[in-house]
Amino acid sequence: MGLASLFAVFHGHAHASEATRAALAYVAGFTLSTAALHGLGVGVGLKLGKWPRPARASAFSSPASVRHWSSVARRQL
Repeated sequence: MGLASLFAVFHGHAHASEATRAALAYVAGFTLSTAALHGLGVGVGLKLGKWPRPARASAFSSPASVRHWSSVARRQL
């Protein structure tokens, strides 16, 4: 988590250095697009949460990882 945070700081600095005269418009656009992507991800996650477990796993995973996570889920039941 700390390493990801460190990269996030430098990544944010790179984007902030791109903002020139129209900094307010740049930041507003960046913020709105980030919020839209976040909202899209939440929507997809909520939609996938309503799928049956095998369909959800097989739609986005390799067969090996489906077997692994299916066995993990069975052990937790």
